[in-house]
Amino acid sequence: MLNLRKIGRGFVLPHKKIKRIIDIFYKRVNSSSPILDFGSGTLFWSEKFASSYNKNVIAFDILYSSTPPHTHFSNKNILIKTYSSLDDIKINNYSMIYTCDVLHHVEKDDLENLLTKFAELSSLIIIKDIDANDKIGNLQNKIHDLVINHQHVNDIDPAKLVTFFKNKNYKIKKFNLKKLGYPHFLLVAYK
Repeated sequence: MLNLRKIGRGFVLPHKKIKRIIDIFYKRVNSSSPILDFGSGTLFWSEKFASSYNKNVIAFDILYSSTPPHTHFSNKNILIKTYSSLDDIKINNYSMIYTCDVLHHVEKDDLENLLTKFAELSSLIIIKDIDANDKIGNLQNKIHDLVINHQHVNDIDPAKLVTFFKNKNYKIKKFNLKKLGYPHFLLVAYK
């Protein structure tokens, strides 16, 4: 099932455009710290980051086995370690935090605390999600999540994320990347 999901992600997601944008901003990072792939699922992005940036990746997702960490990829001493609990990760600085289609799964009451934690851990935060302001595309995504993942999801308004990170002294770049009717957005918060 995970391989099918990985193939599907590559089809639905404008991943080549996203990767080009990430490359531009990641070149500015001067840190030996690992990358955090939050909500990493099939390791689609974790594998790209490990090989492209020659960095260790901490991959977090609640679907992983609860005994941390598990090493899933090793190439030239570059590792991807998976965790199912944030409390098990004992790292306090990341060169980048990336999250793809995850925030709409986070409970509304927990979202601000999670974003605050991100702001404490990295000067480069990249969020890819579905823009709730596009009513039809957002509804399409909600139906997808209900049918495929059996989950009710929340609306993510990129303008609220922009305000949040600006209040934390981040500069912001926002990109709209529609594909197959899905209103993808990519928000880059950087210092």
